[in-house]
Amino acid sequence: MIRSALGRPLTRPPLTRPPLTRPPLTRPPLTRPPLTRPPLTPAEADRLPTPPGLRPHVTSGRFGGSVPGHPSGMASTPAHDLYRRWLDELWNGGPEAAERLVGADFVGHWPDRDVTGPAELAAVVGETHAMFTDLSFTLDVGPIVEGDLVAARWTGRGRTADGQASFLGNDILRVRDGLFVEYWVATRARS
Repeated sequence: MIRSALGRPLTRPPLTRPPLTRPPLTRPPLTRPPLTRPPLTPAEADRLPTPPGLRPHVTSGRFGGSVPGHPSGMASTPAHDLYRRWLDELWNGGPEAAERLVGADFVGHWPDRDVTGPAELAAVVGETHAMFTDLSFTLDVGPIVEGDLVAARWTGRGRTADGQASFLGNDILRVRDGLFVEYWVATRARS
């Protein structure tokens, strides 16, 4: 202990530091500048260059050879066309199209079962058509092609005895020799 000249103990106040305080982070709200011109027309968009490194793909439409308004103006591949036929000829058309669209070794993976060959696929399509009247499928996203795989998102609509029904689905299909040979589907009722 340290003592003063008078002999009294020297006491030091405890060493304290003020707590560190930081001002709160405040950021100005993000604002988007107002659009100063109307959106591009499809013709104007077609004239835009494709950025380097971007691999364009068909992202919408049911029949066309290219996507209207897509800056790349690229043409469809055989896999894109095969998927459109899958949706239009088989699901919007009739079960007999299965023979033209899938290989003899086709395997379809539904959440509750596997289907093999064109005949079993045709039976599933027939069952689906029998459950609805005015059944139609529209392409929402895709088809997107990567290697031998094709992916797409669609909406199905039809009428049952209970009224209008709508459901969503995602397809992934494997292509070999110009035909689909494997299929994965995920569907759910639209709420």
